[in-house]
Amino acid sequence: MGAAAANRNPAALAGAAGVGVGSNAVRRSFDNYGIYNDRWYGDHAGVWTPGRWSTGGAWSYAPWAAVGGYIGAASAPTYYNYGTNPSYQNGNIMLGTQNLGTAAEFSQQAADLAQSGADAQVDDSEEWMPLGVFAMVRNEQQHPQLILQMAVNKQGILRGNFTDEVSEHTQPIQGAVDPKTQRAAWTVGANKSSVMEAGLSNLASGEAPALIHKNGKTDHWLLVRLDQPAAKPQ
Repeated sequence: MGAAAANRNPAALAGAAGVGVGSNAVRRSFDNYGIYNDRWYGDHAGVWTPGRWSTGGAWSYAPWAAVGGYIGAASAPTYYNYGTNPSYQNGNIMLGTQNLGTAAEFSQQAADLAQSGADAQVDDSEEWMPLGVFAMVRNEQQHPQLILQMAVNKQGILRGNFTDEVSEHTQPIQGAVDPKTQRAAWTVGANKSSVMEAGLSNLASGEAPALIHKNGKTDHWLLVRLDQPAAKPQ
């Protein structure tokens, strides 16, 4: 199993999902800028809807300095690069010199973190910092079909929406961020058996290797933040 990493050069991230400059191809192939605007929220009952965002707020995002300070994380970002660092060594997952336990324990940590966020009592009308809108792809050559919109509050609780463009079905995202490790984990809808995780600092940088933990197995994906509608790539 791949594990997560503290790579100090986000531009050089090259985890199992293959993050790199080719992410621009994902951005160029996306054209559904009608989602996550005021009209879309009004037409989709049951989705997570923040009460205090202005028009287009879901597409906004902030740099790590703002995001980290907002949730009280350490000032230095920890970039996760699954399969490199932390690495799988002698049956354990190592984040630098820190032993995060076995692969099973590492996955359970993500599940516990996501569940803590799902259990949190929050008010959707409170202040939320948008992290942006992301395409979830296997690699940089894949046309974006699975779209995530995420936000975090000052307590590190994650909320958002997961949209399958083919089925036109949207489910809410619930999860949390650990400010110490900068690890973010979440679930989609009522499915608690699949837990997704990524580094918060990676999300803030715009490209994030991600893992899905399910039934004792781990699958690699890539999250690419999409350009805001006014800055649609040519």
